[in-house]
Amino acid sequence: IADAHYFIRPGTDALFLLALLNVMFEEGLSHPGPLEQRINGLDRIKEISKGFPPSRAAKATGLSEADIRAIAVEFASAQKAACYGRRGTSTQEFGSLATWLIDAVNVATGNVDRPGGVMFTTPAVDLVGLSKILRQPGYFNRWKSRVSGLPEFNGEFPAAVFAEEIETPGPGQIRALVTNAGNPALSLPNTKRIDRALKSLEFMVAIDFYINETTRYADLILPPTSPLETDHYPLLEHAMAIRNVARYAPPVFQKPEGAKHNWEVMLDLLYRVEKHSGALSASVGWIKRKALYGLSPERQLNLLLKLGPHKLSLEKLKREPHGMDLGPLEPRLEKIICTRDGKINLVPPGLVKDLDRLEKRIEPWSAPPPDEFLLVSRRTLRSNNSWMHNSLRLVKGKPDCSLIISKTDAARLGLEKGRPVKLSTGIGEINVPVEITDDIMPGVVSMPFGWGHDREGVKLRVAREHPGVNVNEVTDENFYDQFSGISVLDGIPVKVAGS
Repeated sequence: IADAHYFIRPGTDALFLLALLNVMFEEGLSHPGPLEQRINGLDRIKEISKGFPPSRAAKATGLSEADIRAIAVEFASAQKAACYGRRGTSTQEFGSLATWLIDAVNVATGNVDRPGGVMFTTPAVDLVGLSKILRQPGYFNRWKSRVSGLPEFNGEFPAAVFAEEIETPGPGQIRALVTNAGNPALSLPNTKRIDRALKSLEFMVAIDFYINETTRYADLILPPTSPLETDHYPLLEHAMAIRNVARYAPPVFQKPEGAKHNWEVMLDLLYRVEKHSGALSASVGWIKRKALYGLSPERQLNLLLKLGPHKLSLEKLKREPHGMDLGPLEPRLEKIICTRDGKINLVPPGLVKDLDRLEKRIEPWSAPPPDEFLLVSRRTLRSNNSWMHNSLRLVKGKPDCSLIISKTDAARLGLEKGRPVKLSTGIGEINVPVEITDDIMPGVVSMPFGWGHDREGVKLRVAREHPGVNVNEVTDENFYDQFSGISVLDGIPVKVAGS
């Protein structure tokens, strides 16, 4: 639905956003409006942006100075505007900077918490409001990973450290693993190393329906109830919706006798671990298990709905099988800011420091090697990660797993549509069918992830007949956003040649 599209060199979004801010401040187009009372650091953002004029960003991003200026002026002058980025701006070399600067652009132009700009939901289950009440606003970098020293985020480590935390001896080494519907053997960078790490585990439990690329290494596979035997309330989707809504979906079928939901399997596993840790742990574990079984997801949801801003209940939702319309989004920033002073800090020190790394990349971006392509990922309508390839209805027809390349580059390399090409990095190489189009930037290629179902021991009949190729055989687990540790999936330097 866009009326204009501009190709941008993958990974340079942060530089582009800084150039936009430069123009907005230089032209006097910054107008935060009522937000000014809720922010700290806008003057510092203005000072930072002075070092990134469009003339400096143009060659590196692939956008002209004129286009950068025009976009900045049009955005800042619009009565309603929203700068938005998601996976593509996040899973790249400077994903943290890009995410921060998207917010900075919206704040600088007054496009936060007002109709037509970026707004926040008031969902029936208000997780953000609840976190403010509980004083649990989220955490970052409280501790670091054992081997590479990457930061934790809300108790989780980046996937980039997965293999090394299994392989590296010493206190804290991972020797046992539980996976729950995950497929890290296909989804994480550097497949060969992930395979070696999984093979080396002393014990592994998989909660899954299938023997797939990951669960084939498991000592035990515990199948849970199917999605049609499970109720559903989309907490995250409601929290990110463009209108306040609530809908509860009861299970279509009752679960068979003896079957367990995922949460029941996890509780039982936890109890068994505690049972082998001594009599006291076993007794505490038994009491905990009984209490948590009593506090089922349905009961938790009912409690959260009653505590929420709309004062609903699960019974009310069940009487509305098509869901409830709770009204349009309304300004509510002051109710959800969790900082001590009630203001948004626009200049986190760690992100400001990371600008030094961005500075060093501008020159290499401006003069890339002539034989280098940048690989980006992509999503397709009939697929979701690695989960949906065992359905004939979703994999029949035109294959989704292909390498998209521009007509200009295909002609230069002598490539033919549908023929396999060699895609290589310092990690490895793969052969993948090529798709030629005008809809991609010259110098960029695109390939989806989650494919590669032809591995030994995989028992997915339909998926094995339509295996595709695993892009993570050429991705590098050591290529990540230095600030957050998030793996780079977009903007990976690769080489392409006819095979």
